[in-house]
Amino acid sequence: MGQVTISGTAYDVHGTSAGLKTYMAAHMNSAAYDSASSNNRKKAHVSATRWLDRANWQGQKTDLVTPQPLEFPRTGLTDKDGNAVDSATTPEAVEHATYELVLYLLADAEATQSLDQGSNVKKVQAGSASVEFFKGTDGKYPRFPTEAHELIRYFLEGASGLTAPMAPGVDVESQFDGCDGYGLGAGLA
Repeated sequence: MGQVTISGTAYDVHGTSAGLKTYMAAHMNSAAYDSASSNNRKKAHVSATRWLDRANWQGQKTDLVTPQPLEFPRTGLTDKDGNAVDSATTPEAVEHATYELVLYLLADAEATQSLDQGSNVKKVQAGSASVEFFKGTDGKYPRFPTEAHELIRYFLEGASGLTAPMAPGVDVESQFDGCDGYGLGAGLA
């Protein structure tokens, strides 16, 4: 956990300003970060941290007595390989997701208000123009851009590690079950 100071007030953030700078130095699409003022970078860092801290996470905060100001570090987490995550530190994946969200917010300050649903199209209709989207398991649309979600998906409450859309409440067999693969090869093993 780090801190940034804006107008004399210290704010807790995931990662550090130095870590953010190093991460962005190697990022191909860092133009929004590179052109942002120091103050806007700090604001985006605080906003990205707040955005992540509104999610439902597996496990529980490490320090329930004080209590700790941010959602990380946490106990009861495992990584994508099933290994226990150190409960004394914030996982690097969470810090990197924070940095990705900083960049996302610097490019679009209203990003938290306009969640992307482009990859969740369930149905498109021409007559009387209609678009329907798949919902996540909690009935909401995805909270984070793909770059951030891929980093933290294993730590989210109800996570399975999948990033594909789902259709809850469907109990019928797919019309594609048992098809011959439409003449397509099985691919390489």
